[in-house]
Parts: sequence; structure tokens; C-alpha cells
Amino acid sequence: MDYDEVVEALQRAGIRFQRHRAHFKGYAPDTELLSKVGQRRWILITADKRQRTRPLERQLIVRFKVREFVFTSAAVGNIGELLVKVRKKMRNLCSRNEGPFVASISQHGNIALRSLDASDIIENPGEE
Repeated sequence: MDYDEVVEALQRAGIRFQRHRAHFKGYAPDTELLSKVGQRRWILITADKRQRTRPLERQLIVRFKVREFVFTSAAVGNIGELLVKVRKKMRNLCSRNEGPFVASISQHGNIALRSLDASDIIENPGEE
């Protein structure tokens, strides 16, 4: 989610982050992205809902213990504001779970841990 509006919202809130473009030139294959994110213990924020269901990507998420948050809707509004709103829920989930995991973020700020084996929701974590 490397948009200037997102960066501005995160900076205003004092949230640490890495920009995609600081580490990759344009498009990066999921294989490269997932391994780098996992090796550096970053948290991946993406709109790619299918990563956890594709066998190779799922295997990399597990292998590199990736902690991934994915938006469930294309109509989430201001992504930066939404991330600021849910940061405590995200932090709580990450502090309780070293990974691997994939959690969804709804347009209303709900976070749900998703199964890496199927499309079922397995938990609704992060409630304060």
C-alpha cells in the first residue's frame, strides 16, 4: 500500500513503516516480497486477498512466518486513516502471534484472523 496519502496519515500518527518503493523497483513478485518481508520481520499490508489461497504464496507465508494484513474490500475509503484507526488491534494481534498469520481488515475496522488452509475466518482478534 505505497500511496502518498497512506504515508502522510501514518507519519502524522507516528507509525513506523517501510515503503514498497524503498525496497523494490515497481512490481515485485510475491515470492520475492514475501521472503523479504518475513526475513525482516516486517508486517505486510496488502490488498491481495488471494495470497493465502495460492499454494506457493501460502507456503512462503508459513515458511517465513509472515504477518499479513489484507483489506477485505476495495471500498475501504482512506486506507491511511483506516490503518491509524486499527493500529492498536493490529499491534495486539502481532504481540500475541509471532506468525505466520493472515488477518483481514474490513472497511469498518474489524480485524479477523484468516485460516491459511481455507477461506474460513478462524477468530476475531484484536478487540480492545
